Amino acid sequence: MSAKGSKVSTIINIAVNLPAGLVAFVMKLALAKGNLPREIMRSASGSENLKAESNVIFVRDTLAEARRLGISLPRLEALNSPVYR
Repeated sequence: MSAKGSKVSTIINIAVNLPAGLVAFVMKLALAKGNLPREIMRSASGSENLKAESNVIFVRDTLAEARRLGISLPRLEALNSPVYR
């Protein structure tokens, strides 16, 4: 990054240059407790990105935009569900 002229903080520079073995050991300790994966999944399940309603809105918007632009999306149109119209 310094070759591109960007300024990197000392902490990030140290973190990037840590040996892979040390990072693996720390991750093994963090994952062994069982709390980290659980917390990651808990926060992801509360996220809007994983909800079915968000997916329906995305598909509906994609189909509407494709119809507006005259683009055929046969796989999405094949769903033929009133939810996506």
